[in-house]
Amino acid sequence: MKFKCFYFGLFFIAALNLKAQDSLLLKKNHSVSMEVLGLTYNYESPIAKRVTLIGRLGMQGGAGYSSSLGSYYAISPAISFETRFYYNILKRESSGKNIKGNSANFISLSTWYVSNPVIEHKSSGADFFAVTPQWGVRRVYWKHFMLEAGAGISYFFNLEGDSKTNLMLNLRLGYMF
Repeated sequence: MKFKCFYFGLFFIAALNLKAQDSLLLKKNHSVSMEVLGLTYNYESPIAKRVTLIGRLGMQGGAGYSSSLGSYYAISPAISFETRFYYNILKRESSGKNIKGNSANFISLSTWYVSNPVIEHKSSGADFFAVTPQWGVRRVYWKHFMLEAGAGISYFFNLEGDSKTNLMLNLRLGYMF
């Protein structure tokens, strides 16, 4: 039974991938991006006409301020998967605007696993998970240079049962291969 489920899952993923190959708008891409406190490798692949799946691996950073701790920051190894819906890519294409590298506005849901920090200042030092719905904008200039900005609400939790919610603001600069 496990093998049947496994093969059905492989077939389903392959079928989605083949369907996505027909899309003329969204393209697969590889990129390296830098945030204020992080550096990641990113792979994006279409899974539907205006939807992509992005996998990220790298170092992720965060910073903040708390009345009890003061300012704090941490840089940690992290892995992420994000589903992204490019809601205005059809309008951009029909207007003759740049859609290279999936240049469009999007809404997304990202999930992160962030391991123990390798560099930190006044942070908790524990690994955690994060789930973030967000709105964002991506633009690619000169075929390779990517600029992304986004905002959302992150829900952070760990295996000890601790959780919190924070505003997430993101600015990502990258290079697409």
